[in-house]
Amino acid sequence: MVVGSGGENCDLPNLADQLNPAQGAGNYQRTSIDRGCSPIQVMPFGFQLHYARYVDPETGAESKLILVPSDQVLGWKDSYSQWSLDLLNPLNARNDPAKPALVMCAHDGDNAWSGGYSYYMEWLKTFASDASSRGYEPTHRRAVPPGVSARCQ
Repeated sequence: MVVGSGGENCDLPNLADQLNPAQGAGNYQRTSIDRGCSPIQVMPFGFQLHYARYVDPETGAESKLILVPSDQVLGWKDSYSQWSLDLLNPLNARNDPAKPALVMCAHDGDNAWSGGYSYYMEWLKTFASDASSRGYEPTHRRAVPPGVSARCQ
């Protein structure tokens, strides 16, 4: 793992939380984005759904939830411009049909382009059509209805 500039720019997880096995050197992909950083993602592990478990220390009761990963590079590219599905080729080559990958492009609300008319009414339709023609199963969810502000008060 690379920390600091050019790597992870956040606190590393608590050692007790680092349970994921090494994924093999060929399964890590580093991609530069316009901000001057180069996030890294592991494939396919970083694109698969996983369970998280919490055990109440007082009662021993266990709770589980499903974690949905979000990719920083694809979210960034999708927020600021059109991008080629060819960026998914390395993931597609490593996809496990028994536990298929899910690509979620998360937007943080500071988007230069993906919150507007061109994105939703033009680009997204073209992108989804291209994705379908390549055998992907595109879907789209919008957390905030059109015309409603997503800003926190």
